[in-house]
Amino acid sequence: LHHRYRGADPWDRFLSELAALPPDLSVLGINDYWFLDGYVRVRQEFDAGRLPNLEAVLPVLEIRCDNFGGTDGKLKRINLHFICDPTLPVEVIKTQLLASLRPTYRLREDDPYQEWSQAVSLESMESLGAKIKGEVPEAELARYGSDRQEGFNNICVPFDRAVEAVRRNSLLESRVILAVGKTEWASVKWNDQSIAIKKTLLNTADAVFTA
Repeated sequence: LHHRYRGADPWDRFLSELAALPPDLSVLGINDYWFLDGYVRVRQEFDAGRLPNLEAVLPVLEIRCDNFGGTDGKLKRINLHFICDPTLPVEVIKTQLLASLRPTYRLREDDPYQEWSQAVSLESMESLGAKIKGEVPEAELARYGSDRQEGFNNICVPFDRAVEAVRRNSLLESRVILAVGKTEWASVKWNDQSIAIKKTLLNTADAVFTA
């Protein structure tokens, strides 16, 4: 849905680079933010035998949690990665995992019916973005992006809810690995207000990404 590859068909270059990976890189996780479209495309190529150098391609769903990391005015949300069993159909991941997250926001204090709560999709991102921009003074709207971009920028879910979506689902609990990024985790400082959060992030995850 968003990439930094140039050219008329960025997929050609990306798939060519996958096919040229050295032998020690034979298992790949296709990491998509909130969606699985990239994994679907690569998996189609893999299943068709056009990536013979790879042994397996795993779906990795990345989401933004409501925990903050970082200091000095550069706070960023902590991301959680779901590394899924490649035998899980994409539709199962969508219905059993992604659809269960349902971010929820109360965008207006004076109207209890203005609560926004939807499963994540392109349409729901646009809906959230439109509601956010609808509360912005007209003179400030030029500073904002499209409805989809603003919705994407704001969507996040509580860490506990994301973990429960896997751990309390008998279909997923043994077929999804939870991972956090080492750099993101390290950005949560050790201080008297964050020790418990920092330990919980690490001790809840099954794996930590390093580079």
